[in-house]
Amino acid sequence: MDRQRNRARGVVMGFVVIGVAATTAVGQVQKVPTFEDPITFGAGVGSPYGLASADFLDANGNPGQDGYPEIAVAGAGLNLLDNCDQIAVDHSLKIFHNTGTWDTNPTGALVQHQVLNIASGKTATELAFADVTGSGHPDLVLLGFQPDLGEGYLWVYQNLGNGTFQSSPDEFPMDVSVRGLVTVDLDGDGDIDIAAAGSNCDNTGSATERFVVFENATFNGVLSFDAQIEQIATGTDTAPGDIVVGDFYALSAGDSFQDLVTSNPLDPSYTKIRNLGQLQFVPTTAANSGCSSDWSFITAASAKFGTDSWWDFAAVDFDDLFLGVFKGNQLAQFTSFCDDPALGYQLLPTTDPDNAFVRAHGIDSGNLNGGPGVDLVVTLYELEVASTEGPEWVSAVAVLLGKADGTFQVPTAQTAYIFRTDGPGVVGGAALVEVVDLDADGFDDIVVSNNYSDALNDNFSVLINKMVVAIGF
Repeated sequence: MDRQRNRARGVVMGFVVIGVAATTAVGQVQKVPTFEDPITFGAGVGSPYGLASADFLDANGNPGQDGYPEIAVAGAGLNLLDNCDQIAVDHSLKIFHNTGTWDTNPTGALVQHQVLNIASGKTATELAFADVTGSGHPDLVLLGFQPDLGEGYLWVYQNLGNGTFQSSPDEFPMDVSVRGLVTVDLDGDGDIDIAAAGSNCDNTGSATERFVVFENATFNGVLSFDAQIEQIATGTDTAPGDIVVGDFYALSAGDSFQDLVTSNPLDPSYTKIRNLGQLQFVPTTAANSGCSSDWSFITAASAKFGTDSWWDFAAVDFDDLFLGVFKGNQLAQFTSFCDDPALGYQLLPTTDPDNAFVRAHGIDSGNLNGGPGVDLVVTLYELEVASTEGPEWVSAVAVLLGKADGTFQVPTAQTAYIFRTDGPGVVGGAALVEVVDLDADGFDDIVVSNNYSDALNDNFSVLINKMVVAIGF
């Protein structure tokens, strides 16, 4: 394809520098974090996609905690950013021990700890650490699907308690392809259940307007899940791209059961799913009411963005390079950018022809600067930048700094703070992002899986945060 060189966004080799601190709506200014140059770690997992973090090893790699979380990376087996209906090639899941040497030896700070198997021919998607066995140690939970069969899979790699995991997982199949992943106690019985969003990666013609709840039925150390498939809507292929959790109906349900929201890129819409308890759910789908974005929301993140008590969520429109924020109340009545333009953020201007091929994908939340709100990080890929050897296609993250009122600080002249995540000559394709404090300095760092990676460039990237003093207001 003929693509125009990106000349307008202040991109430099190493990372992207855009803008300065901007004044917030209440006259406060947040300091914009800066990052060390991107560090690329070889993964060798077969098109890295799923990411997860947990601190479960001590400094010697034995069971314990040392303040430095480990990283797990799962290979999708194919390029999920552009095409999800092919059969996956050989791929695996790897765990990297965090040695904590980010100041003295950053390229050696993550060391391969264990390689786990993923079934051949099955695509792997989202990954999480969660103690689903109740052993007191985090297990690994991975989702997958086989598009030609219209099947989805929940894979659990049990933690063996000695710092390692089962090399091959327990598999729980279902009759729906799945992608988004939530690990949380949904029925209030004290153990971790799992919710997964249906996916449009299905070549069988099956309806895709579904989500799946896995009730944790583990007993006496024997891992077991009972799957129930739920409808999101009828009459349309809603095809949720992601699923997030929060007590969105905090008062209306009269309890503290965790509710769910799916982002639906094909309908396009989002669906709020009220949890009535005892794994009974009531979904309600809200469609675009004619505002700026077409609501092609592929991924989402949930948190209490401001200082109020209510759960919110944000969703990524991959095609329009747009982030929509949905401010909740105790009744899951969301105020969006359709109601308040301050809740919509153009990650990059789509009117610029240089951005015609850029896409947004993953999102995660954290705190990058010690500010009063939750910060959001969104991955971008297919940015074109100039170099001494000609144009390069690079990846980046868009950073939005959370404010106390639940909105976000962005630069005055541009639309988000943009930081490059892959170094010169590195094949990128930023997919999912994990926001986590890798170096135990109190400020979150950024980990990005590079799904475009080929056999020679099978990697993931790390941005270490250079913040040293928390922000006061």
